[in-house]
Amino acid sequence: MNRCLTSFRLWVAMLALCGCSLVGTREDLTVYSPEVAITATVQPAPPWQLIVAEPRALAPLGSDRMIVMPQPGMMEFYKGVRWRDRSTLVLQDLLLRTLQGAAESHGVGRPESGIRGDFVLQTDLRDFQAEYRSASVPTVVVRIDTQLVDNTTRRIVATRSFASERPCASSAIAVVFPSFEQALSEAVAQIAEWTRHAAAASWRARVSAPGAAMDARAGAGEPAQPR
Repeated sequence: MNRCLTSFRLWVAMLALCGCSLVGTREDLTVYSPEVAITATVQPAPPWQLIVAEPRALAPLGSDRMIVMPQPGMMEFYKGVRWRDRSTLVLQDLLLRTLQGAAESHGVGRPESGIRGDFVLQTDLRDFQAEYRSASVPTVVVRIDTQLVDNTTRRIVATRSFASERPCASSAIAVVFPSFEQALSEAVAQIAEWTRHAAAASWRARVSAPGAAMDARAGAGEPAQPR
């Protein structure tokens, strides 16, 4: 009996040691949540509705890891830090809040929000990293490709690429993060302004077309599926 009890205790101890080696120590994480300045306008809400699709991004840009490139072609992650969500969801949320707040419009939402959507804003996150570029401090690079799609005809009505860069004063993450926030804020503001103008121009062309005045918002078929 004692031999069985001793063997059992040894087995439990070995299992505990194995578990420790597999799990390892817990990493202390700092979660960063970038914000953008939203400037409300006195303009009336537009007559059109907009769906903001979740941006696309290749791995690892679409993850919640903060990326640094010590040299061209080499990607690494800042240790112990994360974005508050996947970078694509962070970008989608900032675009939504900027577009909703700028014109105090409720006609802007995610694909699952239930709005019909006359247009779909589709974006591709191409760059979202800090690059050293043979320097002692990094430069944050944000590049986003955009497409505005007519949700009735599935036609791309406008496309443009936006880029923003911010040099960092030092390599400390506490200094690098504000550069990420500033570059992202600039790009988001430019995208929101461009989207409003492009959608308004397309809407004017749509309602002024022959026969369109009967029902400018009635479209054939199902709404286009965001990418």
